Amino acid sequence: MRADALFLRALLMRVFLPSVLLALPHTMAAQEEIVTTSSGLESYAEARYADAGRRDPFVPLIGAEASAAGGPRFDQLRLTGVFQGTPGNSLVVLEDPASRGWFVRVGETIGNALLIDILPDGAVFEVSDYGSVRREIVRLDRDERLPARQAAVEQRNLAGPPAAAVGAPTRVAPPDVQAGETP
Repeated sequence: MRADALFLRALLMRVFLPSVLLALPHTMAAQEEIVTTSSGLESYAEARYADAGRRDPFVPLIGAEASAAGGPRFDQLRLTGVFQGTPGNSLVVLEDPASRGWFVRVGETIGNALLIDILPDGAVFEVSDYGSVRREIVRLDRDERLPARQAAVEQRNLAGPPAAAVGAPTRVAPPDVQAGETP
């Protein structure tokens, strides 16, 4: 069994080793070289990527204008949460059309908007569009301001009392008393 494994290993080395050795000079050329200056300091030579017709992995896939914006445009976002704490720890949660959450603190930008202030039920943004800057206050939707339990209670109160509670109260006999008998 061991001889078979050894034979297989030798066969694989015989087949793949020449192709690895042929590729070695190309990979060595792409690596950085250490250059020693006359003062004895070592510095690195500038690294260059030989693309050979391939895409450069260090260039972003999306355009420079989209990556400079730092996220989706402000008009695409929806305010879904406000967390107020100490001034440095307060943040708002925004959601884009892909349901991706964005956490933003005061002074941070997202897309074309800068968060100026956080309110108990909203946030103040400074939005820049095509050279003009405007302030915009975004509020939470009513459903998102209320905790789920409180929203359910309000929904029940709006629906009115349950059908069984309408009219006179009904008397329920204990299970051991038969119909027609009085306790």
